[in-house]
Amino acid sequence: MNQLSIEEVPLILSNVPEGMDALVLSELTKELSEGKPLLHIARDDIRMENLAELVQYYAPEIEVITFPAWDCLPYDRISPNPDILARRMTSLFKIISPQKKQVIISTINSVTQLIPAKNTIKSAGFETTVGRQLNTDKLTNYLSSNGYARASTVVDHGDFAIRGNIIDIFPPGSKKPVRIDLWGDEVDTIKLFDAASQRTEQKIDHIELVPMGEIFLD
Repeated sequence: MNQLSIEEVPLILSNVPEGMDALVLSELTKELSEGKPLLHIARDDIRMENLAELVQYYAPEIEVITFPAWDCLPYDRISPNPDILARRMTSLFKIISPQKKQVIISTINSVTQLIPAKNTIKSAGFETTVGRQLNTDKLTNYLSSNGYARASTVVDHGDFAIRGNIIDIFPPGSKKPVRIDLWGDEVDTIKLFDAASQRTEQKIDHIELVPMGEIFLD
């Protein structure tokens, strides 16, 4: 593996057994320095997902990021699936703010598509913490301008609801929605809750929101 990582000329591996490519990726990523992710371009979405699962198995300490392509053509009459857009934006935020060693697994259709600039992505986030002042109007404007949909009950990614001092949001990339409880203008608590039963569960201290899409109408 050391010889592979220091190779300065193009290296082609052929007839590699299924699954061995994931082992090679995981070992190469371990040898990289922090802040320098490894990019692998898979043949299609199915191989991308399978490869990501295998790499995570071989190296649980590595952050494996998948970056899927749109499920429609650019300029098509049909919009991309909101879940795919949410996954793409979540992945982009992770890439520009790495917390540990990363391997990015994508497809040729995805990497050949234009994406927002790095500075644009950095300025498109919204975060708040327990104990911090929160302007409800500012949060509502952010959600409405970045692809979130107001609903009576939050059940899907991109939904948000405001009921007095309680704000429910289902952020993209999150497995569960969050409930923000305000005390006046201050964030009193932030809790995860179950979308089916609407019952609150685990407390968290911080929430970071990303846009639901890649087009910013500002």
